[in-house]
Amino acid sequence: MQKKILILITFLLWGLSDLSAQGNAEKKTNEYGHEIKMNTPNKLDMIDNEIIVKFKERVLSNDFLESKDIKRNVLSVKSSNFKTKTSNSFFAKYGSNRLRKIVKKYKPSYGSSIARMGRKVNTFDFHNLMILEVGKQENILEICDRISEYEEVEYAEPNYLIKINDNPPNDTDYGNQEGFEQASDADIDANRAWDFTTGNYRVKVGVIDNGIDYHNIDLGNGAFGVDGAKVRGGWDYINNDADPDYTEAVANSHGTEVAGLIAGIRNNNVGISGLAGGDGNTELGAQLFALKVGPVECNDGTLRCLSTDRIIDAIIEGSMDTPNFGYGCHILNNSYGSYNYNQSMRDAIRVAVQNNVVFVASKGNDNVGDRHYPSDYDGSWVISVGATNLLDNRAGFSNTGNGIDVAAPGSGNVFTTGVGTNTFENFNGTSASSPHVAGLSALILAEAIEQGISLHHEDVENLIKVSSEDVNGGGYDDDLGHGRINAGRALEMMNEPWEITHHTTTGGTIVNSTDWYNTILYNSGGGLASAYYIVRRHEVQTTVNLPFFTNEVFVWGRGTNATTGWSAASPNYQLGFCDVPTHTNTTATLRTFVYEVTNILGQNLGWHPTTPDNSVFAYTTLGTPCPNTRNISQEISPGTQNDQVVFSAGNEITASNLIASGSDVLYRVGNQIRLLPGFHAENGSEFQTSLDGCTQTQMNARVASNSSSDYTRIANLNNPKTLSEFDVDNDLNTGVQIYPNPFDNFITIAYSLSKDSNVEIKVFDNQGREIATLVDNNLKAQGRHHVNFGNTSLQTGIFYYTIKTNEYVKSGKFIKK
Repeated sequence: MQKKILILITFLLWGLSDLSAQGNAEKKTNEYGHEIKMNTPNKLDMIDNEIIVKFKERVLSNDFLESKDIKRNVLSVKSSNFKTKTSNSFFAKYGSNRLRKIVKKYKPSYGSSIARMGRKVNTFDFHNLMILEVGKQENILEICDRISEYEEVEYAEPNYLIKINDNPPNDTDYGNQEGFEQASDADIDANRAWDFTTGNYRVKVGVIDNGIDYHNIDLGNGAFGVDGAKVRGGWDYINNDADPDYTEAVANSHGTEVAGLIAGIRNNNVGISGLAGGDGNTELGAQLFALKVGPVECNDGTLRCLSTDRIIDAIIEGSMDTPNFGYGCHILNNSYGSYNYNQSMRDAIRVAVQNNVVFVASKGNDNVGDRHYPSDYDGSWVISVGATNLLDNRAGFSNTGNGIDVAAPGSGNVFTTGVGTNTFENFNGTSASSPHVAGLSALILAEAIEQGISLHHEDVENLIKVSSEDVNGGGYDDDLGHGRINAGRALEMMNEPWEITHHTTTGGTIVNSTDWYNTILYNSGGGLASAYYIVRRHEVQTTVNLPFFTNEVFVWGRGTNATTGWSAASPNYQLGFCDVPTHTNTTATLRTFVYEVTNILGQNLGWHPTTPDNSVFAYTTLGTPCPNTRNISQEISPGTQNDQVVFSAGNEITASNLIASGSDVLYRVGNQIRLLPGFHAENGSEFQTSLDGCTQTQMNARVASNSSSDYTRIANLNNPKTLSEFDVDNDLNTGVQIYPNPFDNFITIAYSLSKDSNVEIKVFDNQGREIATLVDNNLKAQGRHHVNFGNTSLQTGIFYYTIKTNEYVKSGKFIKK
């Protein structure tokens, strides 16, 4: 009988050792006539291009409400069952705008809900609650009042910004988690990530380790294996029972520390914060599954090893999801490793990949460049994680090379949960770095769930890579891979204005071929039987046009279960593979491989998995869409980090805004920039233009005088000049500007003061009768000011204004269309 060999794998990461905006009080009443006390917020308190609209029943089409569509054009969602009684219809006014569902996954057909106590309750009809995108507006409150008057609308209100101030959680040891946040910013910006999500209980994270002490107060305080428990389930593969608690010597603890970093309960007034740990004891964040595969005694007598067979069992059971077997984990954390290649473990990881599991592995702690497993198995299957220290340098012990993907904090103050109810301790090594990435993966999947989108495991991996900070400079390197992870930026890139999109394309061209050679093809649940074959491999490529994005575009391939084409690996698992050898901002080259196959008897088995012209390439793009035209009216103030503010458009930008002193602004456009009355670049500001659309290339431009128009046009003409030669207003002046004139509903009167002054502005009709006092002899500071006038009920005709200051008196006329 063949002797059974127990392969021991050493743990690699054993511990190495207000501004609140003030406004004028105004009185409003609710539907019962009771006074509502509120403050009129300034522009910064609300989103100035969105309005929340609650529609009446049967106004919106059931097709839209029942669909998975998140947004549609207003006119396309009008219900045929609703007959407006007037020609002054909401749909007539806003038909070309877009609506976006607020409660994205709710449908009217749900109708009622079973509460957590089992009682059937009717649900509030929030399927009619929408965001109306209106373009940037100065008078959101007034627009809301007007929209509320439409027959189709129950109410409209601003989409207020509720300020959170980027506050850290209240966990008592959070200050010791310097890898999450520290003053030097050599951290992963956890606070910023939590602005978007703190985790979701539907996300399951398997911790393949030596068990989890779920009695720790941040890991469940004794609750286990039931709905609502932080450690939702698991298995003890050592004792073959359903209790994966860590009960061995404290000195050998490991999985408990890993679990706390991933999803220890956050913001519960005690201990530490897990990255995907939720928000208090009622919002627990990600579920944890304790897959206990150790400890096993090592050759040196210590209990710091795991066995390969149990790891394989845990990977497969953790990955699969059937009625009778499997935990269906979305993420597996693997803070262990060896320099021994195990085909069986690679095969187990293949099962994880087929089940779309994000597989995260620590890189090792020996400061070597040798191949290390599982971190160095197939590049698109595993996220390989090295360690950084508190200075954002590679930790001296962290392994390098062999396709390392990213790095994460693993040296210094990496505080986490320990064995015991109230035990919290420092935890170092790449074993600490890996759970940082597993926790970030859980946040990404939580955000995807909350947005109602599906992500491939390669989407998660590449989001983490492209959002990482290149702290070494110079791009990818063998020390830190793509850089130190940045959780805040990763979550930002999942939200507007960023846009992530899945694509497929069919057909490619052979660009390279091998001679015939012998290889193993493993059967992965379909295709050729596992065996030796004689094959000829062909590299197939195709070039695709990318979406029109502002600045840089990111693109990556999606392989398993998405692309029809295999990798170049030998042995080969017959799984889908697609990568992107090269790309620009406009095109990308995609690559996969197809095979001519014969068996060892020389019998021709044809093309596998398909022919070159039937290859299917799946890929994902990420970027910020570039609009064709853009109107800029908001004041631009200096950024907190003196960053340049870039506005891009494919065709045209119109600008009537103030660029404040100290600002650094670039208008990038494909055709022309129109500087309307009201545009003003103050002394000390830096204003540049680039007539290259949404690309990175800088070009010079010049101002073209156009006396027949009310704007300055910057165009790409002959003999271009630099912006320093532009005739741009850089000095305060006493001129008064009004725009637009003629106007539809509102007009802006802009004026400048060279010193503090009392100001009075009045409006008169064409009979000389005063109809409005816009500024009533108020003291205004030196600088640029503006005031708006108008409403929808204002009659068409000619109107006049007067403006009186301590410096000048001016008057003029304007026309209501």
